[in-house]
Amino acid sequence: MPKVSVIIPAYNQSQLVSEAIESVLRQTHRDVEILVVNDGSTDDTEEAVKQIKDGRVRYFYKENGGGASARNYALDRASGEFAAFLDHDDL
Repeated sequence: MPKVSVIIPAYNQSQLVSEAIESVLRQTHRDVEILVVNDGSTDDTEEAVKQIKDGRVRYFYKENGGGASARNYALDRASGEFAAFLDHDDL
């Protein structure tokens, strides 16, 4: 079980979401899982996430319901002791 579940909701920002994921992977604390929830994007968000080859990254797709809905979706699937939220456009 990872110590921290980092939850990243994403909507039509494929060019930014991979940077957000990479910023988590560069942290010194390595005991994390990253849950990226594609909240109904119509761009290439799925492909951008799947380009990152790290077993700690988990990808989910759901119909658009907004950021809070995507965060709750990921919380239901998180296995970490702690949860941290990171927006798709943050580093």
